[in-house]
Amino acid sequence: GAPPAERLAVNEGLVCLLAANTPPYVAPHGGRERLLGTNPFAFGCPGAPCDDGAEAEPQPAFVFDFATAACARGEIEVRRRAGTPLDSGWAVDSSGAPTRAPAAALDGAQLPFGGHKGSAVCAMIELLGGALLGTDLAIDCQPGDALEDMRRGLTIIAIDPAATTDCGSASFRQRASTFADALRADLASCGGRLPGDRRRQHRREVDAGERRIEISAKLMAEIEEQMEENAASTH
Repeated sequence: GAPPAERLAVNEGLVCLLAANTPPYVAPHGGRERLLGTNPFAFGCPGAPCDDGAEAEPQPAFVFDFATAACARGEIEVRRRAGTPLDSGWAVDSSGAPTRAPAAALDGAQLPFGGHKGSAVCAMIELLGGALLGTDLAIDCQPGDALEDMRRGLTIIAIDPAATTDCGSASFRQRASTFADALRADLASCGGRLPGDRRRQHRREVDAGERRIEISAKLMAEIEEQMEENAASTH
C-alpha cells in the first residue's frame, strides 16, 4: 500500500513531515561507532485532482520517503547475497575504515547520505523521532540487545494548507501540482524522475496485474527454508 505520507497528502489533503528513529546501524560522518539509526523521514504534499474524463481522483504533488543512511540496510544484505561490492561511501568496517565489502559493513557501520549534511539530518531525525517522544535513542541500545526490543518513535507533523494560505486549499493544491509538473518536465527531458513517482507507477501496474514481482530460485529456496525454520520454532 501507499506510505503514510502519501495517504495523508492524498486522503486528508495535508502537508506532512514524518520522522522515525531506528536501531543503531549508522555512524556519524567522520566517526565509526553506531550512534544513529538509518532514521527514515518522509514528506507529502497534496496536489490537484487528476481528472481523466471520469471521476477526478486526489493526487499527491510531491511525496518522498527514504532513510538518512546512504543506502537501505536491506540493500547491503542484497549485495552480500549476490556477492557484489557496495558503492563507495556507504559503510565503514569495525575499525572505521571505508569498506565496500557487505560482510564487513554489516559488522561495522553504515554511513549517512551527503557527508556532514546528511549526518546532521540523521541526528535531527533521531531527536524528532526519539528524544522528543521519550522513546529510545540509538545510544540507549547496548551491545547484545535485541534490536526488535527498541522502543522506537514516530513524529508526524501535519499542516492543513487551508489554515495557512489566503488562497484556499484548492488553489494551493493547484500551485503545488504546477510546481511539481515543472520539475517532472525538466527531469524527464534529462531521463530523470521525481522521488516516489516510479514506486507509485509500479504499484499501479501491480494492482492492475500488469507487472509481476520476480525473484530468483535461490532466493525462493532461502525463503522456504526460513519459513520451515520459523514453523519448527513455533512447535
